[in-house]
Amino acid sequence: ILFYPPTRMNGEFQSQREFEKGYYLEMDTIRWLSNYFYNSTDEWDDSFGHPLLRDKSALSASPNALFIIAECDPLRDEGLAYADKLKDAGGHVEIYVMEGVIHSFFTLPQSVCIIVRVYKPTICQDNPPILIYFHGGGFVTGQLHSVETTCKKIACLSKCIVVSVDYRLAPEYKYPTCFYDGICTTKWVIGNKPTIGGNEQSIVGVCGSSAGGTIAAVVALEVPSIRFQILFYPSTHMNGEFQSQREFEKGYFLEMDTMRWLSNYFYSSTDEWDDSFGHPLLRDKSALSASPNALFIIAECDPLRDEGLAYADKLKDAGGHVEICVMEGVIHSFFTLPRHFRSNWSKAYSKVDAFIAKCKLEQ
Repeated sequence: ILFYPPTRMNGEFQSQREFEKGYYLEMDTIRWLSNYFYNSTDEWDDSFGHPLLRDKSALSASPNALFIIAECDPLRDEGLAYADKLKDAGGHVEIYVMEGVIHSFFTLPQSVCIIVRVYKPTICQDNPPILIYFHGGGFVTGQLHSVETTCKKIACLSKCIVVSVDYRLAPEYKYPTCFYDGICTTKWVIGNKPTIGGNEQSIVGVCGSSAGGTIAAVVALEVPSIRFQILFYPSTHMNGEFQSQREFEKGYFLEMDTMRWLSNYFYSSTDEWDDSFGHPLLRDKSALSASPNALFIIAECDPLRDEGLAYADKLKDAGGHVEICVMEGVIHSFFTLPRHFRSNWSKAYSKVDAFIAKCKLEQ
């Protein structure tokens, strides 16, 4: 029984490039470890310690094998290659690829894993849409409990399944950890729809507010199977200069000083402010062309207003279907404060409900 085994040190595999960094086991770590393990690079091609290099005849007597492979793992493809080689040699081989999980998932304690909370309404649609929700908090604060009311309301009123994600936060887990958590969780949800109450026909979308909206936007660009995205006042460019930042710098709930304080905990250096991976407004137009349908809910009195609108316009220019709703006179975070903004929350929710229904009809 082989869990995500390395089978060839000197091989070149797609998964090594796809998951080179940010998915727990990184290629730099593998190289560092190999420097301590091998006496010379000649040993990389020694078939004795690299089973993928064994001749087919040497594999014919191999016993029954079960491979447990992590999808988001640089070792994924070499493990699968060895499983296929054993099959070709006549062996009995079973392969189980765990979707959306990282290397070492089987031995990690729960405290290291990403926890989700699933909300399913008592009365649910046939083929219910699944909405993955990322809370706000500047990548530093926030938790599942802080958006529980919001997730329950969306689930009950839209008759869809909501998956709230407890992604890891700075300063313990700095940029870009939260984005990789979002991608891994989303892939897991897509591969396990029946487990959480949906079925294989359920469409999957992402949603988030503020920093969570940024995570949702990045996930929508990185995971091709996403069918729609709902972004509440997202931050899309840390190092940008926008009129709304000056207009609502202070006194409108979210202040620029607070944003600077949060960014000091989230980023390791200012160089990361211009990394397009975590700042969707910096993505090339070509990278945005496949973005799923998008609904933007923007607060008028919010320093993030203009960068959210700028990203919406960029998605439109790239050919995407984009709907924009600017809520007049409200502040940042209004959607997660329904008791304080009853009327405007209801208006925003009506947009969300109609948008999810439209995306399901286009299925």
